[in-house]
Amino acid sequence: MTKISAVIIDTYPDKKMSNIAIKMVQRLKNIEAIYVLSDEPPDSSEKIHFVKISPISSANEYGHILFTQVPSLIDTD
Repeated sequence: MTKISAVIIDTYPDKKMSNIAIKMVQRLKNIEAIYVLSDEPPDSSEKIHFVKISPISSANEYGHILFTQVPSLIDTD
């Protein structure tokens, strides 16, 4: 089975949706790692690789993180 990573990028003040997303992804069998890029650590730590980032204030900042930081983190299929 191919192993994959999940990436969640969230700096909204309310972390409810990102914590729900983490719980849903943790249930998937082929997820090897979950990378959470956020200004605060997530509630859960199972399979989580937390990367602290500054709050995102624009789509350009989000794109910059997505295309410059994320590729260097992922080493799964």
